[in-house]
Amino acid sequence: MRPAIKAKFPHLSSFNAYQIAADDLDKVPDILKGQIAIVATQGNVVTDATSVQIPGVLDDLYAYEGPLGPSFAEPPLRVAPVTMRLWAPTAQSVKLHLFPSADAETATQVVQMTPAAQGVWETTLEESWIGQYYLYEVTVYAPSTGQVENNLVTDPYSLGLSMNSTRTLLVNLNDPALMPDGWSELTKPPLAAPTDIVLYELHLRDFSANDKKVAEPNRGKFAAFTEKNSDGVKHLQKLAKAGVTHVHLLP
Repeated sequence: MRPAIKAKFPHLSSFNAYQIAADDLDKVPDILKGQIAIVATQGNVVTDATSVQIPGVLDDLYAYEGPLGPSFAEPPLRVAPVTMRLWAPTAQSVKLHLFPSADAETATQVVQMTPAAQGVWETTLEESWIGQYYLYEVTVYAPSTGQVENNLVTDPYSLGLSMNSTRTLLVNLNDPALMPDGWSELTKPPLAAPTDIVLYELHLRDFSANDKKVAEPNRGKFAAFTEKNSDGVKHLQKLAKAGVTHVHLLP
């Protein structure tokens, strides 16, 4: 095993290392999409077999630093309104299931995504799909079951999710219609150093769910933080006077 590999994977440094023949290197991307094993034989008899660890080769072949999830074109549009990207280098196929609502039983459209560079699958969508929901259907070999599985999953780069995270909402966070009044003019206070932070965590729903001074439609929601006379906001003001500088909101 080469010193550089030993340094990168010290827990494997005592293992034997084997190389794929140069003529077979172009087969590696397809090999990674299925079950992989190294087999020892004596004559025509299999004497041993073991699976293969692939994180290292995935890093070498498919390291990616570009955008993932939905990307939205800025006006004036010179490209597709929405580009969807998923990093899934070992997937055999990726499809995008589009739903008109969070609870629609069936997809109204299923789009076959195209493999691009560095293990990314992508497709483009029309602007009309913004505000609706989607799932990825990923066909991939699963070592846990020893079979090729079809997994219907949410986007790991979701910008919004339905109740109980069952579907991903296709949403543009830069849409002015989604911004509270004054959002674009708000300036974040400067912070000299992270060590100056005094942090308080609270759950969004618990903050106001039972606060009778909060308008009922706002209880348990972000809007509750705008009601300055509520018990919760008054308590936060007291904490601020006591030295708390930041609030971390949990669901």
